[in-house]
Amino acid sequence: MRDISIATGFARRAGAQRSRLFQALPQGRAEEVARQALSALLRGRRLVVPGWSNQLAVLALRFAPRSL
Repeated sequence: MRDISIATGFARRAGAQRSRLFQALPQGRAEEVARQALSALLRGRRLVVPGWSNQLAVLALRFAPRSL
């Protein structure tokens, strides 16, 4: 799965659609994330982080100071 933000309506409701961040990120479907989560659940996995940059961010948090 590519790195995505999920099209949930949050950006529209928050008025963030004009933000460069939300404009730059490709929009994924919530159904795809749910499919991946269910697949992982059936395989016994408790944590799923879709997208390589999201996985990199989670890894980076392990090395970041707690004060951040």
